[in-house]
Amino acid sequence: MDEPHDPPEGQVTTIIPEGSHAREAAVPYTDEVLDIDPEVAERRGGPETEVDAVRQSLGITENVDPLTALLNAPTGPQVGKWHCKRLNADFEIRSLDNDTYGKVQEEATRFVRNRRTGRMEKDIDAPTMSMLVCVYGTTNPNFQSQQLLKHYSAASSRHAVRAALLPGEVDGLAEKILQLSGYNEDEDMEETGKG
Repeated sequence: MDEPHDPPEGQVTTIIPEGSHAREAAVPYTDEVLDIDPEVAERRGGPETEVDAVRQSLGITENVDPLTALLNAPTGPQVGKWHCKRLNADFEIRSLDNDTYGKVQEEATRFVRNRRTGRMEKDIDAPTMSMLVCVYGTTNPNFQSQQLLKHYSAASSRHAVRAALLPGEVDGLAEKILQLSGYNEDEDMEETGKG
């Protein structure tokens, strides 16, 4: 590979790692010169942000060895916060592991008779699924605590979530927990709750 050089005015040189590619490229790129308008770049957060945006629009990716990525990945649940505007409080949340997510799906599954065929079929009740995601993915407040159950006269932790939060809050909290659990908010969230 050639030595890096200073790009002409209005251009930024970006080095693309070996193995990276762009959608329309026939061969892998090793480096590329991108035309960047300095004024546009400043409005969008600087040259680095603009280069990232251009690289993303071209489909340029940085391939990483999957084994290395797995060996370097953090272990344990991902943690975060979700802000409830109505209560002006930050809820502490965590990702769900595979076993817990399976338990949530199982608890939210019901059997309904197909009117056309007469057969019993599995159906996941989306509101129940959202409430259970909140139960198992929220660490503070703990919806399984006796104090909350008693305060809301709730028969179960799922009922405590239903009594304590508004429907949009339940959906927002569940969505944030599922994002921490690896679901993409734009693509996979639509599939959650479908049976």
